[in-house]
Amino acid sequence: MIAVKSIKLDLCSDVISSLMEEFRSMVNEAIRIGIERNIISKLRLRNEIYSKFKNGFHTSCISMAVFKSHALLKSYRRALKKNPCTKQPYIWKEFLIVDSGAYRIFYDHVQIPTRPRQFVVIPLNHYVSKILSDHTLKFGNLTLTPNTYHISFKRDQGAESEWLQRS
Repeated sequence: MIAVKSIKLDLCSDVISSLMEEFRSMVNEAIRIGIERNIISKLRLRNEIYSKFKNGFHTSCISMAVFKSHALLKSYRRALKKNPCTKQPYIWKEFLIVDSGAYRIFYDHVQIPTRPRQFVVIPLNHYVSKILSDHTLKFGNLTLTPNTYHISFKRDQGAESEWLQRS
């Protein structure tokens, strides 16, 4: 059996806040374009958005913005069928979702891509770096909010008792 868990850490980086704001605006723009052009397919939405944002953002940021906006558009269309007065979705809070293949975890820090060939380094505390140093873990998405960041991971449930004894 596989267990999915998450580690929540405090974030104190001003560099990420501008990227979170840009990501939020990119998701809102993708929602606006999706509604305006009646785009249902995730691939078509990605093609529309990618050409607009490809020079300023890392490819994984664009992909995750499309992923999030497509999910919001899908739930919006479902709600619109039940209630024709449903408001268009709009993201107010800053956040950033980084794909599992885009960020790297080293011993004491996380390296997040911001632009093509540009990275931000966020330090990890000793306890978290000890937990995440296990090579049997499979990492999921990294979600950043203005005050915290969450690293999700999976591990085999049978190995959990052995893993807890080592911690």
